[in-house]
Amino acid sequence: MSNVPKRMFNKKFDRNLNKILEKLPDANIGYAIVALNTFFYLLSWVIPPNQLWKFYQNTMFSSYGLQSGAIWSLILCHFTHDKLLDYVLKSVIVFMFC
Repeated sequence: MSNVPKRMFNKKFDRNLNKILEKLPDANIGYAIVALNTFFYLLSWVIPPNQLWKFYQNTMFSSYGLQSGAIWSLILCHFTHDKLLDYVLKSVIVFMFC
């Protein structure tokens, strides 16, 4: 995999990351990020409307969520979208830069 830039992680991490990247088309991590964006956006459509607030409370970044111990919201907030335009713009931008 010659088109993947060198990273400064340890060898085991690099080897595992290369295995994952080899499975993606053109070794582009953007495909995986767009897939996660799509998964979380579609998940917001599947969840019943009366439970949607709980989904957003646990996945979107907020001081309340952090104080409640939802530290995973620091990562998941990048994949959680409440509007179609937000989802499309973030997916296109990620895909263009990756």
